[in-house]
Amino acid sequence: MIKLSLTDLLDISSARGIKKERTIKKIKSREEYNPAHDFYKQLRQNIISFHKNNDGEDMDPQEILANVSNRKKLPHYFAALNGYTQWLNHENYRWFEPPRDMYNNNGVNVIINPELGLRSNEGGIIIKLYFKNDPLSKFGADAITHLMEIQLRPVIHENIRMAVLDMRRAKLYFYDEKAIVKQIIDAELALIANIWDLAA
Repeated sequence: MIKLSLTDLLDISSARGIKKERTIKKIKSREEYNPAHDFYKQLRQNIISFHKNNDGEDMDPQEILANVSNRKKLPHYFAALNGYTQWLNHENYRWFEPPRDMYNNNGVNVIINPELGLRSNEGGIIIKLYFKNDPLSKFGADAITHLMEIQLRPVIHENIRMAVLDMRRAKLYFYDEKAIVKQIIDAELALIANIWDLAA
């Protein structure tokens, strides 16, 4: 069974022509997940820890980054966190544990793993964090939020919205119902399945 992250799906879907096969080959041939090679793992964990322990307080980037020992990561962490605090610090959210699941179609499993569940008086948001330098495309945002909506809605109250946050640009994209998006995702997964065995 082919297993992809949401980031993998975005990387493959954004590649054109022969680059799509190369992207699939790179994903297929990489080693098993190793936390030591997860560049943004510590920042993700620090953000989650902050929300679990500091409901309603403003986030101080210096505190979040205080225990990051790898100096090469700091510029990237700071750029992402700066955008995140710009978005966050005018809101008043309370933490809840977001659900996780997996979307399957055409023999491909896509892991649905949002990092944050944040409640407010108006409802709440389940958020997938996007860390990359390149801006999140509109289709990328639609694909992520649609898969979250499909898989997580059955276990989430109707007043909780699905979203993805482009951290560096402090831009939050909410789920916007478009039937064509699921059809495009499923077509992409079928293409991935067909190319997977050829990408030796």
